[in-house]
Amino acid sequence: MNLGTDEAVLIYTLVGTALDVRTISVPESYRGRGIAEQLARFVFEYAKNRGKKIIPTCPYLRQHFLKHHPDYLHLTAEDTTTR
Repeated sequence: MNLGTDEAVLIYTLVGTALDVRTISVPESYRGRGIAEQLARFVFEYAKNRGKKIIPTCPYLRQHFLKHHPDYLHLTAEDTTTR
């Protein structure tokens, strides 16, 4: 996501048919504006629409997003509640 001269980044690796989301990074000057949440929602909707699962390696996904949006848990490739 382009933010002027800065960029928010979502990094993933394809592992079989799953997307291993490793990092969601937002420049500090843009934090608190919901940008990481937009990226997280996008990748989950992308996976859902293509019949894929998400491996939530990214700490933001595990520690924040999925706790606040448990409706996406069924799209994860593992039980994230124990991490």
